[in-house]
Amino acid sequence: LYFTSNREGPLKVYRLRLEESEEPAFVYGDERSTFVSSVSPDGNRLLLVVQGQTTANDLLILDLEKGGEPEVFRATRFDEEHAVFSPDGRWIAYSSNESGRPEIYVAESSGHGRHQQLSTDGGIWPKWIGATDEVVYQDAAGRFMAVPVRTQGSENAIGTPRVLFEGFAGTRLYQIYDVTPDGSGILYRAFFEEELPDPPTVVLNWLTLVGAE
Repeated sequence: LYFTSNREGPLKVYRLRLEESEEPAFVYGDERSTFVSSVSPDGNRLLLVVQGQTTANDLLILDLEKGGEPEVFRATRFDEEHAVFSPDGRWIAYSSNESGRPEIYVAESSGHGRHQQLSTDGGIWPKWIGATDEVVYQDAAGRFMAVPVRTQGSENAIGTPRVLFEGFAGTRLYQIYDVTPDGSGILYRAFFEEELPDPPTVVLNWLTLVGAE
């Protein structure tokens, strides 16, 4: 389990082996706040979000086998964050506000090649659906969207985003969510802006109460 903690000052990255009762081990961090964004499918690379000193939020990739300093994946004057590896580890989807608002982009995890925009009406919190070539995200209206991403050599053929569902009315636009491993569902925590109504009452064996047999 990789996580971020301020247990030793600035936010840094630690690792905890769940089958053992050891203390968390330090992985990476300096005077900048550092967050774990994604772990590669083979478990050998970490995608990190680092608050830059001369830039905004930057994306770095730490090779856990080689060690040393992480390599820059994306570092500009804009905010790059919410990055996630594709199921095969070859691609990275992330959000950036380089267009003036957050949108979803995809690029090879090697850092080479073109960064292609996936979303068309704002986007944040991308997730890959199972082992398929499709990315889920939330648009500027808070709707859950899905867009096909078909690999063609060193680039992708980007499909048209479609609405999966609107989300619950009365909740904040952006939610904390994840896609089930098989890609069949979305689990998310809804932040309701108003107090929820009283929950419904469940009555068992209600037919006996009305005299029915």
